[in-house]
Amino acid sequence: MIGLGGAEFRLPLLIGLFGFAALSAVILNKAMSPVVVLVELPARLAAVPGTEAAARWPVAVNLLAGSLLGAWAGASRAVRMRSATLHKVLAALMLLRLRCRSRPRRRTGAGPRAAARACPVRGSG
Repeated sequence: MIGLGGAEFRLPLLIGLFGFAALSAVILNKAMSPVVVLVELPARLAAVPGTEAAARWPVAVNLLAGSLLGAWAGASRAVRMRSATLHKVLAALMLLRLRCRSRPRRRTGAGPRAAARACPVRGSG
C-alpha cells in the first residue's frame, strides 16, 4: 500500500521502465489510483474502526475535494504542455518531494503547520 504519493513511485516506472510518454504516464497513474484505493480499502477499514472514521468525516471530505480539484487543475495544465516541459515539471516536483522527505524534522512544538510552511509538499505517502 503506497498511499498518498504513489505517483512518486509509479511515474518513474511508467516513464523510465515501461517507456510511456509523460502525459500518458500521468493519465495511466490517475486511472490506477482508484484501483489502488479499492484494493487497499478493506485493510484500512479493518485497521480503523468505522466510528472513528465517521467522526472525522469533514477531514475525509476535504481531502477528497482537494484531491479532485488538484487532479482536475493539474490535468488541464498537463494536456496543454509540451512533453519536454511536462517531463521537467514532473522531475522538479519529484525532486522537491524527495528533498522534503529526506530533511530531518526538528522538534519545535510548532505543529504540522510549521512543517507545511517549511516544505509545502510534505504529506503522508
